[in-house]
Amino acid sequence: MITAFFKPNIAVANQGESGEWLRGFIGERCLAKLMSVIKPGDFLPIQMGHNDQKEKGEGVGAFTTYKADLKRLVDEAQAHGATPILITSLNRLTFDNAGKITNSLGDYTEAVRQTAREENVALIDLNAMSKPFYEALGPVEAHIMAPAY
Repeated sequence: MITAFFKPNIAVANQGESGEWLRGFIGERCLAKLMSVIKPGDFLPIQMGHNDQKEKGEGVGAFTTYKADLKRLVDEAQAHGATPILITSLNRLTFDNAGKITNSLGDYTEAVRQTAREENVALIDLNAMSKPFYEALGPVEAHIMAPAY
């Protein structure tokens, strides 16, 4: 859908895979592949977080390994002359009894916001934007109209 928002001379290449997590993206050499084709002047939108919270272990978390990996993507993009754009995850469609969205993403969205501030890079806060949108739709309509998160 994102290509509909750009002129025809803009190419969009989605390097992500459904179910991917940031450390897996790096560990499976997807980042290396991406950096082999990125060019100066390119934009690199970076949105992860839905699956990253499943990683467990000593010292693993939103403000530790996840932020470090986000910073690595930012650094590598900038080293190749590209402009990174950090994007928070959309809210999941988890509602409380009052019809309000609940936070099912833990600290991962805040870790993205912090990284954007610390690295002085652009941020698109889909998390903040999707909350009032989903709540306006309500629990039933949101599941019909919105992506399945």
